[in-house]
Amino acid sequence: MDESEQMARTYRNLMQIDDFHASEEYRKLIELTETGSSHARKNAEIILDEIRLLDESVAFYTDKHMWDRCYEDTVRLIRVLNKHVSTEYKPL
Repeated sequence: MDESEQMARTYRNLMQIDDFHASEEYRKLIELTETGSSHARKNAEIILDEIRLLDESVAFYTDKHMWDRCYEDTVRLIRVLNKHVSTEYKPL
């Protein structure tokens, strides 16, 4: 994939990540960490920690203009969302 295609895919992945952060699913995960059963709370915390870690990595590589690594981490993050949140999130 050439650089312009990678940038376009990165942008579309970032838009999916932004959509997640504005979604009801995100709010539900946060609520589970506060009001869910101990098992649900632990699962929600693990998922949110993984999302936060990848989100911070994406932000770091974006700030450094390291687009290859940014793209890779957006794909990883979208895969986490696809696995744990909704199959509507699809990495590009």
